[in-house]
Amino acid sequence: MNNLAITQGEHGQLKEAEKIQREVLALRLEILGRQHPDTLSAMSSLACTLFDCGQLDEAEKMEQEVLALRLDILGRRHPDSIRAMYNRAVTLYARGQFEDVIQLVRPTMDLQDQILDKDHPDISKLEKLYMDAMSMQSRNCS
Repeated sequence: MNNLAITQGEHGQLKEAEKIQREVLALRLEILGRQHPDTLSAMSSLACTLFDCGQLDEAEKMEQEVLALRLDILGRRHPDSIRAMYNRAVTLYARGQFEDVIQLVRPTMDLQDQILDKDHPDISKLEKLYMDAMSMQSRNCS
């Protein structure tokens, strides 16, 4: 079901994707519990869809929960935790909270450099987000 939701989202059928992702999340919460990796993946997918639908408040709340649980369960150095930090930073950026993005991304970049190969695509995405936030922050301060 989750793969169907992802495919629908990729084809612009965001409301249908959201509906299915909510069903998947409810089932995973009931069967696997809140801290199971599959449940966290479902929460993360739903948060991304909510972001794409412009539902930033709900997306942000879900991203905060995913990040807190992944940090608690996996630690800061796990790639899933780093990805959760990135997703959270993207939402903060969309809200214009550039200083918060910088504060979250700076230590995350250091972690990525230690964990991932320098050519890994996640590193360039994080660096771009950081540079964009720095640029926007400097514009807002001038």
